[in-house]
Amino acid sequence: MGLIVAFMIYKLRKPEGSFLRLVFFTPIMLPTAIVGLLFTFVFNSDMGILNQLLRAVGAGSMATAWLENKGTAMICIAIVSGWKLFGVTMMLGYTAIQNIPSSLIESSYLDGAGYLKQIRYIILPLIKPTIQLAAIFSLTTAFRTYDLVWAMTMGGPGNLTTTVPIEMIKRSFVYNEFGYSAATGCILTVVVLIFIFITNKLLGGESYEY
Repeated sequence: MGLIVAFMIYKLRKPEGSFLRLVFFTPIMLPTAIVGLLFTFVFNSDMGILNQLLRAVGAGSMATAWLENKGTAMICIAIVSGWKLFGVTMMLGYTAIQNIPSSLIESSYLDGAGYLKQIRYIILPLIKPTIQLAAIFSLTTAFRTYDLVWAMTMGGPGNLTTTVPIEMIKRSFVYNEFGYSAATGCILTVVVLIFIFITNKLLGGESYEY
C-alpha cells in the first residue's frame, strides 16, 4: 500500500506531494506507546471517538468494546500498526522512484507507454531492491511488536493479541522462567531468518541498473 501511494505522490506537483509526504511520515516519528494510548481512547467502548461517531450518524448498534471484543481487537491493532508504519514504506518507495532518471520515464512516454505500463515495465523492476527492503522491514517489525500491543490491550482479551515478545517478558518477569524466554527468543530468531530467506527468494533474482 505504501508503494502505491508513493507512485501517486510521485505524479503530484511538488507542494501537494510534499504535504502528503509529511502527513504520511509523521506517525512513524511518534512514540509507539503514545500512539497506543491515544488509540485506546479512540476505541474506548464508552467515551471513544469511534463509538461516538457511530452513535452520531445513527449507527449506534455497531458500537462495541473494540479492544475487548475477540472479533475486533486484533483488527484494531493491525489497523493502528499499519497506519504507523505506512509512512516508512511510502518514503522508501518514493525515494527509490525519485532516483530513477526522468529521461527513462520521458522516453517511455514518447514511445507510447501509459502510466500503468511505466509502473510495470520501468518503475517496479528498477525499485525491486527497495520493495525487498520494505518487505523485510515490515516482516521483522511484525515479529518484534511489543509496545503497541501492550499499550492497547496488554495481550488481551485473554491471550488473543499476545505476541511472542510479550510472552517472553511475561515468562521472564512474572513467572521467572528465564530459560524458557531465552529458548523462545532463539526460536523466534530462527523463524525470522527463515522468513527473511523466503522473502529474499521470492523478491530476489534479476536486478536492473540505470
